[in-house]
Amino acid sequence: YVYEDGYLLIEFLSTEDPGFGDGEKVGHNAFVSRGIFHRFYSLDGVKELLSSFKILEIKQVKHKDPDHVEDYPRNKQHQHNSIYVLCKK
Repeated sequence: YVYEDGYLLIEFLSTEDPGFGDGEKVGHNAFVSRGIFHRFYSLDGVKELLSSFKILEIKQVKHKDPDHVEDYPRNKQHQHNSIYVLCKK
C-alpha cells in the first residue's frame, strides 16, 4: 500500500564519497568492502530514482562520521560525502 501524502527522508552515499571504489565491485557503483555492501549514487541518479516523488529538498554534504565502536572495521573518524533528500509522494 502506498500512502499518498507520505514523506521520505533518505541519505545516499555519493559517488564523490572517499570510499567509492573501495573493495570488490559487485555491480554498477556497488562494492563490498570489509564485508559491508555499499551502493553509491550521483545527484542525477538520485533524482532519477526518486522521479515519482516530489523532491522538496536535496543537498550534497561532506561530513565527518562519528566515532564507531572499538571493534568496527573503520573505528577511526573518517569523512563521508552524502546526498540527503526530503521528498513527498
